[in-house]
Amino acid sequence: NFVVSSYEDLVASDAIVPRHSNASRLRERLLPSTPTINRMPEGGPYLSPTEILVISDWIDQGARND
Repeated sequence: NFVVSSYEDLVASDAIVPRHSNASRLRERLLPSTPTINRMPEGGPYLSPTEILVISDWIDQGARND
């Protein structure tokens, strides 16, 4: 359980690991390939692979708040 309504919430809940999208719980929750985890957003519509890639790239680039 983590809140994604603001950058501060993402950081405080450890949902993102800057420079490590593969270790970030946010990315894990967005992917369709993680069957044991509830996918976000709950009930859909889910993000496209391109949108997930943009978020992953942002995390891998340091997840800056700018």
